Amino acid sequence: MDPTPKSDPSQSNQQPLMNTETSPTNTTKSEPTSKKLQFESRASDQQAGADPKYIQIKNFDFFYSKTQVLFDINMDMPEKQVTALIGPSGCGKTTLLRNLNRMNDLIDGISHKGDILVKGRSIYDPNLEVISLRKRIGM
Repeated sequence: MDPTPKSDPSQSNQQPLMNTETSPTNTTKSEPTSKKLQFESRASDQQAGADPKYIQIKNFDFFYSKTQVLFDINMDMPEKQVTALIGPSGCGKTTLLRNLNRMNDLIDGISHKGDILVKGRSIYDPNLEVISLRKRIGM
């Protein structure tokens, strides 16, 4: 028998994950309602001096040609913290990640509405060096 006391998971000091579901403000009939992207982060993981709004996504919609695939995404990603995108296949996780470092720019016929800011600067600023952005964001 192991004399080491076992810790009771119910006595843990760790805070539960916070779930925030995106809910489109203007739904259309072509939008799948069962596929929702969830954002999870731990409030207790915030580091001193880290920017809580290092990446900001504001009213972001994304289109492949005329087909809208992301609907009204709003979220902040803190600096020096892991953020998980969780959702079923086809809900837009990879599409959103590809937008963070502008990899979708390489596809013909794409468009977006809204904005993505890194350290307060739009990633769609025409004076921004995209290669520098991709090095900073990484994937």
